[in-house]
Amino acid sequence: MLKNTRLLFLIASSFVSSIAFAARPMMTDDARIVDPQSCQLESWVKTYQHHNEYWALPACNPLGYFELTLGGSKVTGEDRSTPSDRVIQAKTIFRELKPNGWGIGLAVGNSHHFSTTQNRSNHDVYGYVPITWSFNDDQQLIHLNLGGAKKELDHSFKRTWGLGSEFEVAPNTYLIAETFGEDASKPSYQAGVRHWLLPNKFQVDVTTGTKSSYNTQNRWFSLGIRLLLGN
Repeated sequence: MLKNTRLLFLIASSFVSSIAFAARPMMTDDARIVDPQSCQLESWVKTYQHHNEYWALPACNPLGYFELTLGGSKVTGEDRSTPSDRVIQAKTIFRELKPNGWGIGLAVGNSHHFSTTQNRSNHDVYGYVPITWSFNDDQQLIHLNLGGAKKELDHSFKRTWGLGSEFEVAPNTYLIAETFGEDASKPSYQAGVRHWLLPNKFQVDVTTGTKSSYNTQNRWFSLGIRLLLGN
């Protein structure tokens, strides 16, 4: 377990520091956690018109009943007002998702934003309930997230939400689509494809998305990976 954890964090560090390609397919979370005594790395690059975000989110399940995520992002490009992030999150499951059933859990975390341009730092505390429904032996999955976030910058509380879907179109290949947002802001949309190159071990995905706006600066393209390490 310790060896796997060290390897995972070394991989995560190399992805962030060397600006390599990496990815997580959806912003809307599912009601699942990594297997007990196992780890995963979700990492991706998100490209906008004037800047790029490089993310790495390693996660482990050391005790069998909760998943701990610790990671963050690095921003490059013209738009340096976009903050880099550091994230720590704990997630647990109350009802396990099984084929043709449903699952529910809880995630809580802290996101630390730092903007080099405005020279400011702030912490957001958030939580959400992920719910997932399975159909046709896991060939179709529907995800719903409901939660909230306490914003340190303006001392506001925002309700957050997300609705996503996964449809298996070929063995180990899925079409994904989602919409997500928070109070008083326009929703965002994302769609793409993900594929297991090594089933339940190594996954790649490609997505494109936008925020509800005619401004091309709000459009993005992402490319990522998911690597599972376990017993």
